Amino acid sequence: MIMKLYRDFFKRAIDVAVSVGALLVLSVPLAAVTLWLHFANKGAGAYFFQERPGKCGKIFKV
Repeated sequence: MIMKLYRDFFKRAIDVAVSVGALLVLSVPLAAVTLWLHFANKGAGAYFFQERPGKCGKIFKV
């Protein structure tokens, strides 16, 4: 019983540590791609927005 708790705890700790490490490693290339898209699209950024008509013809952004 106690061994299962330790095994589960260490598995969770390793999962969290690997995830945090991956986020730290990938944050630099992802930030670079975001900046590249921002400047390549003349300030449009990495997100795509579109205007759509809603209820009673009111325009909203998607």
